[in-house]
Amino acid sequence: MRVRTANLAGRKPGRPIVVLESGSVQTLENWNPVFDRIAAMAPVVAYDRRGIGNSEFDGQPQTLRHVAHSLHDLLASMKAAPPYILVGHSYGGLLIRSFAQEFPREVAGFVYLDAPNVDLTYAEMDAISPTTRRTLASELDSFPTDLPPGMKAELDNLRQLLANDMAEARAVRPPGGVPTAVVIAAGKKGDTPPEMTAGLLRFQIKQEQEWALSAPHGLLIVAGHVGHMIHQDDPDLAVQAVRHVLREASRK
Repeated sequence: MRVRTANLAGRKPGRPIVVLESGSVQTLENWNPVFDRIAAMAPVVAYDRRGIGNSEFDGQPQTLRHVAHSLHDLLASMKAAPPYILVGHSYGGLLIRSFAQEFPREVAGFVYLDAPNVDLTYAEMDAISPTTRRTLASELDSFPTDLPPGMKAELDNLRQLLANDMAEARAVRPPGGVPTAVVIAAGKKGDTPPEMTAGLLRFQIKQEQEWALSAPHGLLIVAGHVGHMIHQDDPDLAVQAVRHVLREASRK
């Protein structure tokens, strides 16, 4: 598996490592705008998931649990011991929650960068618009059909999650009691009708605010000037969220 690291050598025992988990089918290069700035604050690891970028595909269904254990095995092989501050962008937000459920004692904090709203139900989608479900599912169909097997496997898992009303993702319960920052992009643009985008955003704010407000020293940011790629649209904002969680985690 391909990784990019900084400051692991000479790391003091107990100092958190920031682990960067990318969005769906994204390579570690998507963290380039913030990687060095995060490295100036803490040891950091970015990586390509199985079958993504230059990481070899293992031929397995890329379920939330499987990805969590693949990352755990990778960190162990690198001798990058916990604790970890987990930073998840988009689909990566689901993955860090799953990792934390599997390995709760190893996580010192969370940063969610426009993570999917796993608490959004079919009924709530239908209340926004009768076409919301179909529109969200069609976004996955917009990917090319000739993708490598690892990318297809990741998208297949996303389709499976959506087909089951996100029940599996909703059942994931990461440990509480650790500093958490939630950044929601309120400037998302795309082909989705404006009224649908606004409705989805309202539910996202309503439901994901609990991730921050239920955590000690939680931070909630709703940013109207950024789109879904928060760390690329405004690297300062993403770094601010990571800095907050690192600072609060160091006080524990």
